[in-house]
Amino acid sequence: MKRPKSKTSWNYESLIEFSPDAVIITDAEMNVIAWNKYAEDMTGYGEKDVIGKSTLMFYPADMHAYVHSLWTRLLKEKVVRNLETKIIKKDGNILDVSLSLEIITDRAGKVLSTVGIGRDITHLKRYETELEKLKENGLYVDNAVKLTEKEKQVLYGLVKYPSQTDGEIARKFSIKRSTFTRIKNKLYADGIYERFRIPNFQALGFEMMNLTYGKFNPAVRFEHRKKIGGAKLIMEIPEIIFVNSTDQEYFLITVSKNFTNFRIVSELVSGKYEKTNFLREITHTYFPFELSSIEKFFDYSDLLGRFFSFNNPEKPDTVKKTSAKKLKENEKRVLYAIIKYPTETDSEIASRLSLSKVTINNIRNSFFENGFFREVVIPDMSKLGFQIVVMTHMKFNVHVPREELSRLFDMMRSEPCLIFCAHGTDECVVICIFNNYLEYKKRREEYTILFEKTDFFLEEPKEIILSLQDLRFRKFEFSSILKKTLEV
Repeated sequence: MKRPKSKTSWNYESLIEFSPDAVIITDAEMNVIAWNKYAEDMTGYGEKDVIGKSTLMFYPADMHAYVHSLWTRLLKEKVVRNLETKIIKKDGNILDVSLSLEIITDRAGKVLSTVGIGRDITHLKRYETELEKLKENGLYVDNAVKLTEKEKQVLYGLVKYPSQTDGEIARKFSIKRSTFTRIKNKLYADGIYERFRIPNFQALGFEMMNLTYGKFNPAVRFEHRKKIGGAKLIMEIPEIIFVNSTDQEYFLITVSKNFTNFRIVSELVSGKYEKTNFLREITHTYFPFELSSIEKFFDYSDLLGRFFSFNNPEKPDTVKKTSAKKLKENEKRVLYAIIKYPTETDSEIASRLSLSKVTINNIRNSFFENGFFREVVIPDMSKLGFQIVVMTHMKFNVHVPREELSRLFDMMRSEPCLIFCAHGTDECVVICIFNNYLEYKKRREEYTILFEKTDFFLEEPKEIILSLQDLRFRKFEFSSILKKTLEV
């Protein structure tokens, strides 16, 4: 790739070289001076075809006036983001492209060059068209619960600010507190959301989190597995805190004190299932807390914010790394109770434990401030019309520079569909929820392109795709593991 010859030339050569997007640099007269391999792949033009030529060559004649107006706008605004336009490939085909542009100037403000980053969104536009056709032909069925604007605000507020009071959240949306509480109670009664408190397992002496996934033997029906006791076994193993399963596939999350503990749990499950010929495939992933990052641990706020078209500029939480702490007897009892009964007030928990409300309040506040648990509100996305949950397992090429992998992580974290992310130095597992299959296909194709055009991945990412409507078994439960760990 050729570089601008100015001393003030582009300082992000690595970013350009490794970018999965087309990067085009022009001079002050809109002539191409740099062109990366992804721009070549996207358009079919090689460097010899474009260097020194005007960017007008990528547009039909009837769009030249539009391009000049875009240049005028860029000179004024300095940056233009995510502009959807059309360009001509070398073979004459038309591409839909998402284009971001930025002016590069010297200290005096003189324009030196422009940097353009383009992404082919032709497939996205095609899927949008397919979806519209389904709707027009009456083949798209929408059984989602229809929420009013205030109901959307209340639900989003609960999900985004789960530890805040009704009054605090109501003020953020300029809703009367009484109205907020009434709507909140209605949404809960209708099963639109559930409230949980998730313990910080590292603070309780756990060393690792594991995600296991696989496929069932299609010859063995769910009813038979249930009859034999496979589902009951999963429910009774405290270390298994999360499960999603259909007739064909599953993924689950366990927490373990150490690797030996994980192997005991794993062999207990796999031994039962293999003995009865239930399983066809099984894969384990390992995320030691000290060496891994657990992010967006079932945080639905970005997903809901995008769905309701609410702005959500705040960064997602990362599970805090903390040292294990020895708890006193009353602290153990209180922690177990607030996890097991997340909707109960301090007064109700005090009555259960025969302790004072002040004691409960002080211990709970101390736990919360020190990161011993997190409040979360989980919406029922199937009732809101969402159809697909996807687990993706990615193995990374350890020879790729760390800054490049960090950029990949940043890209993944910014996806609104993401509700869970765990990654170490060489692998990553994410869970995403999609409105429909077409929406999933958009993201899948983007990652396929990323896999094909970069060295980020050691192998093609593996996926488990489940229909929310077809889930036969679910588990999201934390009190059992606390009861076993704290011996209460």
